[in-house]
Amino acid sequence: MSGPSRALLATVFFNSGLLMAQETQSLAGEWQVRLDPKVVGLSQNWIAPEVQFEQTMRLPGTTDEAGLGVALAMEPVVSKEGLARLHRKNAFVGPAWYRRTIEIPQNWKGRRISLSLERVIWESQLWIDGRAIGKQNSLSAPHVFDLGSLAPGRHELVIRVDNRQQFDVGRSHAYIEDTQSIWNGIVGKIELRATPPVWIDAVRIELDPAKAGAEVRISNATGTQGEGTLVGKLTGPGIDEAISAPVQWDAAGGSVFLDFKNKNLPLWSEFAPNLCKLVLTLQTPSGIDSKEVSCGFRKIATRGPELLLDGHRIFLRGTHEGVTFPLTGYAPMDVEGWRRIFKILKEWGLNHLRFHSYCPPEACFTAADEEGIYLQAELPLWTGDLGKLGDASRVAWIRDEGKRIFEAYGNHPSLVLFSLGNELHGKYEFMKTLLAELQQADSRRLYTSTSNRLWIVDAPEKTGERDGPPETDDFLVERAIRID
Repeated sequence: MSGPSRALLATVFFNSGLLMAQETQSLAGEWQVRLDPKVVGLSQNWIAPEVQFEQTMRLPGTTDEAGLGVALAMEPVVSKEGLARLHRKNAFVGPAWYRRTIEIPQNWKGRRISLSLERVIWESQLWIDGRAIGKQNSLSAPHVFDLGSLAPGRHELVIRVDNRQQFDVGRSHAYIEDTQSIWNGIVGKIELRATPPVWIDAVRIELDPAKAGAEVRISNATGTQGEGTLVGKLTGPGIDEAISAPVQWDAAGGSVFLDFKNKNLPLWSEFAPNLCKLVLTLQTPSGIDSKEVSCGFRKIATRGPELLLDGHRIFLRGTHEGVTFPLTGYAPMDVEGWRRIFKILKEWGLNHLRFHSYCPPEACFTAADEEGIYLQAELPLWTGDLGKLGDASRVAWIRDEGKRIFEAYGNHPSLVLFSLGNELHGKYEFMKTLLAELQQADSRRLYTSTSNRLWIVDAPEKTGERDGPPETDDFLVERAIRID
């Protein structure tokens, strides 16, 4: 490995004579870039390994920060138009192509390799050496590509990022020029990861102390069944527990549950943001894989009009956040950036932050966990007519986006509330059904079908139900109420 933009991080494990490196290679640094305003890159085969792009920019970053795109023509002026929203110094909406050479080290031979792009607007496509790998489409979660096994040596990587609107999400703050700009680029971590061909794919922590444990999903690229051992070591204030369990997998993979209930777990709250660390080690014939997860144990519930955390009433004192970061046009991707914000909230006596029609990145949840802040995230929706006739593709994307959010951030104890979006309208039965699906699939937080719907003046027909928000909602985010 060479060059200042590449870093190779390794954690080495010794077990029964096996040596294994869990490795991550950062791809932060200079990339070739070419804007594609006429959308001709695919037809002109910009994917080809011999094609080179003349301009360069640093990733993570955006084309705005690199000074690429259409320059702002207006002068700063105090006017309705001048003050109504952000005005980008350089704007670009359309496909942009990013290219660089990567180098696979010798000790990655035969290993399964993935590429993670932490945050993208909106669609990304990936090619390796001219070979199509796949396409990802999310405003909220990392875009992760499975590259399979790559031969050691140099490879040409090309990413096409298209920030044009993929689905109608209305004026969602995840896709709007008013606060967060509709930037093109990749922000946050950009990295390659190497694992054995049988690896720990995902970990879901049950946060309720009465049911505490870890559901561990094992993925398998060998095509054959097998068995191994999973060891989980949970440490935190007053706890140091290790649990070992046998695990089996078929050609598609497998799963195992590690039970941590009745282990004298420390509880997490704003007053005592106790966090634990779970280190998982999977031992298989094809190698050893590991994953580290931070978590906190708590149960959020309701009792009549009261919010309860571990059986105690809590009162949320919060404010609103709508990707209001005008110096970059996107939310901070580092923990310190969010920790600064949460310390200011606490100085003003607040303990809660609602994210208007968007979901913040991993660093936000990590900082909130550490500072003891209760968060409400939302699907990237601020629109009407949800569930209308012919809406199948958008509905499928919405459902998938919810799953992506909870898989990426659901282990964080700070994520206590979730809304389908802001001021949502549409088919009442569809919204009710979608909410019920989320509640049933993941009960680690409370849910509401929308924020700021004004149910008292704009409620759909609900035969046999009360006049107001749906009975399926766990809580209400509103700006007006009806008395009697």
